[in-house]
Amino acid sequence: ALGRLCAADRAAVLGAMVDSVAQDAAHADVVVDACEELQLTGALLDAAPMAAALELAGAAAGCGALDLEAWLSASLDARGGDDFLREAARSCSARLAAG
Repeated sequence: ALGRLCAADRAAVLGAMVDSVAQDAAHADVVVDACEELQLTGALLDAAPMAAALELAGAAAGCGALDLEAWLSASLDARGGDDFLREAARSCSARLAAG
């Protein structure tokens, strides 16, 4: 069902997935699993704002679907160094604070 919906409106599916993770980072694992099944992980990471992309990249790396070091390096170049580094630092701090 999700595959048919994605074929009909890929942008809407990706947007809904990004929104889900933006509302609750705990959804990242489920979203990455669905994206892996649909072969959309790269497109999702590209479409997501930095904060959500960092959460999704962590989840994708955790299940072996992404080389996190390579993704971080490429994202640093593609998304602008200073902004990306600030958001990555915020994300790491939030994860550490959450335990």
